[in-house]
Parts: sequence; structure tokens; C-alpha cells
Amino acid sequence: MACAPGRRPPHRRRRSAAFRVTVELPREDFAMNYVQVVQSGMAAIGTTLRVGIDLQARISG
Repeated sequence: MACAPGRRPPHRRRRSAAFRVTVELPREDFAMNYVQVVQSGMAAIGTTLRVGIDLQARISG
């Protein structure tokens, strides 16, 4: 079976999966004191922290 250059035939393609996870965490859950942060000269961005993870997995073999 012929296929485009650089591509595997359908029966030889690897299986893969991709996931994206995003979570928002309130900074107050970590006992962060905003007064101390501002007084120390560090800028506080907001009341929540957004964490994102992109994951891609492929089965080889």
C-alpha cells in the first residue's frame, strides 16, 4: 500500500493520546498574606493561580 512520503501506512501508525489539564487555585488556600507581599515589593498578580499541563503520550513498538 502506497502512502505519502514521511507517513506510515495505516496498519503501522502508532497510537497516541493528548490531554490538557487546567486548574485554578485560590491563593488564600495557601495562606498567602497579600500585605506582606506588597510590603516586600513583590507584585501580586491576582487572587487565583492558574496551572496548565499539556501531556502527550505515544505507544511505541
